[in-house]
Amino acid sequence: NTAPGVAAPTAPPAGGGGGGGGSSAVAVTALNVELTGLGNSQTVASNGVTFNLSGKADTAVATQMKITTTPEAAITNATLTISSIKTRGIEFLSTPITVATSNGVVTIGQLLGALAADDDVSLGALRTIFGNQDIIIKGKISKAGYTFNSGNEMTITIQLGAGGNAVINNAYVRIEDTGAGTATVTIKEPTATVGSLKGTGFDFAAVVVSVVGGSQYTDGTTTDNFKAAVESFINSGAFDSLTLGQLIGKTVTFSGYTVSFVGE
Repeated sequence: NTAPGVAAPTAPPAGGGGGGGGSSAVAVTALNVELTGLGNSQTVASNGVTFNLSGKADTAVATQMKITTTPEAAITNATLTISSIKTRGIEFLSTPITVATSNGVVTIGQLLGALAADDDVSLGALRTIFGNQDIIIKGKISKAGYTFNSGNEMTITIQLGAGGNAVINNAYVRIEDTGAGTATVTIKEPTATVGSLKGTGFDFAAVVVSVVGGSQYTDGTTTDNFKAAVESFINSGAFDSLTLGQLIGKTVTFSGYTVSFVGE
């Protein structure tokens, strides 16, 4: 249910701080979020909104997140900063993602970084990466002259439901669960470093371990063990400076799992 509209205000005063409060800021009285392809529009209440996707097929695809506001002009060219993407107690976002909305539209590629491929992502891929537990996304919207959600951080909860076993595929790697605690990672961009992937919001270690571990992956210790196994091939502590090409032809075993790396 969308809150009743109100008359659009006059243009906000010049020089307002990015979404900051103060008597000169226009308060956004309604904030709605839609996951195009996966969920209907939901109204943010008590600083949060929830999408229940448990009844949808793995093949369902999300293409964008659309945010609408009252007044409508508030969301145009506003800035969305995603500070956290978490599930099973694991943080999957290496660095915050900041994007400018285009008339309230944020592509899945902008929202999830390199976790998405070609600006969309299937529900099966999300279930493979994140398991069947809830994804908790935290973020904040800002724009000069407006106050969103009373200046508070917003929480988007996505209830995934059971499913998964999809292939994770982006411009850098293809990660496939090959069954019984094994996975194959195909390197598509051998010159990319693990650190550069982090800059796109893609935590290489967490995603690889999440795919091979499935629902059993519930703590960061397994990720640390994966990193240690990889670092046995390079200088200890150099994981972020590792180029993906250095992994081609290698197989690592850790915490009862085996991951093989091959070239494209």
